[in-house]
Amino acid sequence: MKKLHITAFVFIFLFGKTFSQGLIFDSAQFASRTSVKITRGALPKVYSLKKFTPIGFPQVGSTCVAQSFATARTILAAKSLGWIDKQKITSLYFSPYYIYYRNKMVGDVNCNYGLNVEDAAKDVLKNGFAPIAEVEYPNYYPFTSQALCIEKSGTDYPPSMQEDEDIAANYKIDEIYTVTTIQQLKTALAAGMPVAVILFPPSSFSTVKTDLWTPLPTEILNKNIMAHAVLAIGYDDTKYGGCIEIMNSWGDTWGNKGFVSLKYKDYAKFFVGGYAFYMKDKKPAIKDNVPEKKDNIPSRKTIDSSPTYRGTVTPTTINVRRGYGNSTIKFNNGELLKSFKK
Repeated sequence: MKKLHITAFVFIFLFGKTFSQGLIFDSAQFASRTSVKITRGALPKVYSLKKFTPIGFPQVGSTCVAQSFATARTILAAKSLGWIDKQKITSLYFSPYYIYYRNKMVGDVNCNYGLNVEDAAKDVLKNGFAPIAEVEYPNYYPFTSQALCIEKSGTDYPPSMQEDEDIAANYKIDEIYTVTTIQQLKTALAAGMPVAVILFPPSSFSTVKTDLWTPLPTEILNKNIMAHAVLAIGYDDTKYGGCIEIMNSWGDTWGNKGFVSLKYKDYAKFFVGGYAFYMKDKKPAIKDNVPEKKDNIPSRKTIDSSPTYRGTVTPTTINVRRGYGNSTIKFNNGELLKSFKK
């Protein structure tokens, strides 16, 4: 776990107060990573990975980096398999807590400090991703109201890190590239890469209730606040005069059911780049929904033998604090749970 070398950020998040953000950005580290090469060929005017997205749920604490990384890996798995059924895709979800716990700073006992995004990128490239079915499921949020960050105070990891490391090694990806320009972002998306983009969010971002986020004319880029990671999943040159579509981790009451579009000019103003997740297309043979290879899809073994099928995990509505102004939203995990039932 990382040493606490940044003291300017003191936040309390989910089940606490104020901002649900959590990205620590180091421009020098970002610049050292290989960037996406712009293609010479013409890009399609419209491209979207939205059909491969899982059911979203509000982030726990300052875990936006971990949540965006886990969701990106889930999208890659769904794309590789050609799955567009949202419940089936959601059953592939990878664990945000696994990523956060491995990369959090010393002294971060409630997932309050956020993650250095470059450290997290290096970790998942080297060690892979653990399925949520092996970590949070079935005892912890989002499957119950007990968040691991709160329940374990960030000091313990259930059930076994060694076992989950062995499993995660089966779910590595090939590379994580950086993007800085809109053209690089569009190139990555058109190549099927979800991109965890880095936002310094102005106040208006927290109150979006429509399909389009339009920043206030008076809002400017402020790099003195903690950054936020969201997932770019598509672009459209013909909509709103040209826009990027993003998936946020603040639940489906934000934006348009957790998604929002923003014009290219607004993206250029408030985003400083992103991390594009690349995995070679592989379509493992599927037999009775169980893969013969484990590099693209989580094992169903844990899911099939879990207590949920004995009726011990039931849908619940969870009070979640997120966003600016210490607001409270309600998250009902009923649809999420359905994805983990036969």
